[in-house]
Amino acid sequence: VKVRQYKRGGWEVDIMLTFPGRPAIRERRKSPVGSKSAAKRWGEERERQLIDHYTNTEPDDPRRPSISKEEVPTLAAFIPRYMKGHCEANRLSPATIAQKTSSFQCHLLPAFGRRRLDRITAEDIQRFKGERAHLEPSTVNLHLKHLKSVLSVAMEWGVIVTMPTRIKKLKEVEPEAHFYDFEEFDRLVLAAERLDAPNGLLVV
Repeated sequence: VKVRQYKRGGWEVDIMLTFPGRPAIRERRKSPVGSKSAAKRWGEERERQLIDHYTNTEPDDPRRPSISKEEVPTLAAFIPRYMKGHCEANRLSPATIAQKTSSFQCHLLPAFGRRRLDRITAEDIQRFKGERAHLEPSTVNLHLKHLKSVLSVAMEWGVIVTMPTRIKKLKEVEPEAHFYDFEEFDRLVLAAERLDAPNGLLVV
């Protein structure tokens, strides 16, 4: 496995395999992850998938598509691995871990838990949004952010080769800011000063 800088940015992973009595197999891909070390790990995992595939296929079919025989896990099966190997290993705060756990249990697992990671579709994402029309867009977007994080980690670890779909967030409306006019502000300052000095200072 060789990793070299891609001419348009990022890293190219070049994998060369040779098997006795079979044509050489070469796969060159742009790495789906950003750093050189992560690209190297991704390439080594892809190499293992190719070796497993080509050593477990019929000898008369050496050119079959390079799909690993190993079953891609469902979201429900992968979540514990993600929580331990990513969230806990990177020492995310207890509040962040609790937030992710709640999001998985209450929303993502009921919607996608039985889906294989590589079979989550754009239609699935749209259905998820539609079924949560009662929630604020920012809340739905937070759940989608957690899902995207899981899929990104799965891709970095070589569990899936590419992102199964593009996850588009809902448009969030910025809350309108309220401004006092001069007369309102003067009344506020006077009222605060009548209470005590700290309140008056806080308002000003």
